[in-house]
Amino acid sequence: MLQKSAFLLLALLIIVQLFSCVKAQQTTISPGDNFPEVWIKVPASQADRQYLQLPAAEKFTPSEIKADILLIELLNVHCPHCQLQTPSYNALFELIESNPQTKGKIKILGFAIGNNEKEVTNFRKNHQVGFPILADPSFTLWHATGAHATPFSIYVRQNKADRQGIVTGVHLGLNTKYQQLYQTLIGMAAADPTELAAKARTISQ
Repeated sequence: MLQKSAFLLLALLIIVQLFSCVKAQQTTISPGDNFPEVWIKVPASQADRQYLQLPAAEKFTPSEIKADILLIELLNVHCPHCQLQTPSYNALFELIESNPQTKGKIKILGFAIGNNEKEVTNFRKNHQVGFPILADPSFTLWHATGAHATPFSIYVRQNKADRQGIVTGVHLGLNTKYQQLYQTLIGMAAADPTELAAKARTISQ
């Protein structure tokens, strides 16, 4: 029994060490950076496809999403803080969609890191989530954006077609101040992408 416990402890320590090494090699995404162009599976839901205004294809990249501002949320459906944040992001989504000046211009897209589609479907149903959340079982977005803890929100100013969006802000951890965030996103949407990128780089330095 003691030998088995020692083996399990050793295995856990090895996994933690490997995780630390992988994380150390990640490039942490920051304001002023271009958002990574990664291939993502097109959602099966027609409502999600219409919301994101995606082309008819099996995969897409973030730059193809038609919007001025794209709020990307990295979460895990079993993460307590992600669950606590969901009502606030639901309220933010409703604010955006109820205002003609922001509807279609500011969009929210979630990625469930390490979760499968069934888990995501159940999460959206249980928490009444209206905005798209896509399963990311292979941790693609997690690695591409710097392997942060969840929830991790990234505010992206979409650029011209076929050009990478510009990261204008990030937030690590729980954020329930959805009304304040709403006003911040409106300001970002009204700004020129090039000037916004330059300002974001200055702030992050």
